[in-house]
Amino acid sequence: MLNLQEISQKSSEHLNHYLNKLSDYSSNHVSYKSDEETWSLGQLYEHLVVSSTYFLRQAEGCLREDKGSFDGEKTEQGKQMFAFGGFPPIKIKVPEKYKSASELVAQSIEHYQTAFNDLLEYLPKVQSAIETNATTYKRQHAIFGMLTATEWVWCLETHLRHHLKQLKELEEKALQIDK
Repeated sequence: MLNLQEISQKSSEHLNHYLNKLSDYSSNHVSYKSDEETWSLGQLYEHLVVSSTYFLRQAEGCLREDKGSFDGEKTEQGKQMFAFGGFPPIKIKVPEKYKSASELVAQSIEHYQTAFNDLLEYLPKVQSAIETNATTYKRQHAIFGMLTATEWVWCLETHLRHHLKQLKELEEKALQIDK
C-alpha cells in the first residue's frame, strides 16, 4: 500500500479528473441512460460524491476513536483487495443488501462541480488530521472488515480509480446522443 501522502495525491488527481471532465458534458449528457440497468453519468457522479464523503467521514471517525475498535481484522475480501492493490478490473455488482433504499438521482453539473471542489478541500484536511494522530483505531467496512483512517483514505483512492473505466464507457454512450 502507498503511504498516506501518495494515496492523497492520487485521490486528488482522480477527483480533479472527474471535475475537469464535467466541462465536456451538457445536462443531457449527465442525465442520459443507455438502458435501465446502466447508470447515467450523473448517477455515477452522485455515487462518487456520496461514497467519497462516506470514506472520509469514516477516516475522521477513526481519528475520534468513535463507533469502532482497536481490535478486529479485515475480511478475506478486504485482505484480497489490499493485496491486489485495489478492486479487480471487472464490473462489480453491489450485493442487494448493500444497495441504498433509493435510486441514485443525477444532480446538475454545477452541483457536481461544487461537490468535487468541496472534496478536494476536505481530503487534505483529513490527511493532515491523520498525520497528526497516529491512532490504530478502526471502523467497520461492510465488505472489507475493520479499517484504519489511512485505509479508509486508500479505499477512497482505489474506489475513484476503479470507476474511471466506467466513466469512460458512460461518457462514450452519452456523447453519442449528439451524433
